[in-house]
Amino acid sequence: MKRRCLDALALHALMKATHLLGLALAERLRQYRDSGDRTLDRFAKLQEHVLHVECLTEALAIHGSRWDKLPERQRPHYTPEARFRILRLKNLLALSAKDTARLFRVSTNTVLRWPGLPRHPRSARHERSTPSTPTTYGGST
Repeated sequence: MKRRCLDALALHALMKATHLLGLALAERLRQYRDSGDRTLDRFAKLQEHVLHVECLTEALAIHGSRWDKLPERQRPHYTPEARFRILRLKNLLALSAKDTARLFRVSTNTVLRWPGLPRHPRSARHERSTPSTPTTYGGST
């Protein structure tokens, strides 16, 4: 057999095994829930949440790998609302700026710069400041 055919067979077998394992896990969790034991019911719910988080983490990694193909400067910018949500997640999960940057495919400096936005309004940035005149208190000049 050719290698390509073997790779397709192996992939098919892996997908089938994963499917069967998922069915077995779902059946076990259903048994825990139907047992009437509150502890087992809560354990089943916890396991479902853990599985859900693992699936979302994998989906995030798959999505991020697509962004990795684009150079950083060609990636679209996050909206202010998205930046706020990212910073909220950073704080809730106690992520470092480096981890947050890696997760959302931006530079570390970008994440460090976001909390201060907007630092200076555009109008204030372009205004010229006038030198202040010295003021004397209580004395004659």
